[in-house]
Amino acid sequence: MRPADPRQTPQDARQKYHGHGLRGSPRHPVAVAQALKNQGYKLYIASNWSADTFEISRPHMPFLSLFDGMQVSGQVHLLKPHADFFEHMMATFNFRPEEAVFIDDSMANVKAARALGITSIQFLDPDQLRYDLARLNILTD
Repeated sequence: MRPADPRQTPQDARQKYHGHGLRGSPRHPVAVAQALKNQGYKLYIASNWSADTFEISRPHMPFLSLFDGMQVSGQVHLLKPHADFFEHMMATFNFRPEEAVFIDDSMANVKAARALGITSIQFLDPDQLRYDLARLNILTD
């Protein structure tokens, strides 16, 4: 595994991995989530989607069944990177900062989670994510 290309932006990652072409590939972000789930980790989604857009899109995202819970901004009326978003999520799903790893493509969101004591990784591509999770001794495959 290798770290991400430092020239790649989060926008590049979204375009490259937003559900097209790589489904089922170990290079797809959903494959990383599946690997974590297979190892027994609980997975949660922390999203800034609007409630309406999320509900319209949800039927087209069968991978959501991998997740144990979701916090959608439009449903809870809180936004990342504000601390109250993360605090609400920890209270709702009953976990402490030291028990979590937050993964997001936005460095502002990553920094906000880190400020609360949550280990955080900026997602750039699945290879980099697998590398970072392996360095934390979380992903073993």
